[in-house]
Amino acid sequence: GGALSAAIDYIYDSMRTVIPFTAPWIDGHWYATSLGDVFMRFLNLAVPQLTLFDLSGKLIHENVWGPVPTWVILQLTLYAGVYLLLFLGVSQILFSRRAL
Repeated sequence: GGALSAAIDYIYDSMRTVIPFTAPWIDGHWYATSLGDVFMRFLNLAVPQLTLFDLSGKLIHENVWGPVPTWVILQLTLYAGVYLLLFLGVSQILFSRRAL
């Protein structure tokens, strides 16, 4: 946990200060960004966000939040299914030609 987080922070800071660049024209503005920002956005999309599945706070404080809506459960199931298929597909590609 801590070492991985420190490594990601180091990579982000290094990329941000060493290799700045400008992103394309978006909504009528040039958005100045850095390679570190792009790296962090990529990590945010590539790594499953497991905190989305932590509904314990909503379940514990049910009187404040109310029950978890069905659409939330369905959307989280779809999110998990997409990542499941993605990782199974990548595994299939990587291990299909190897003798196990």
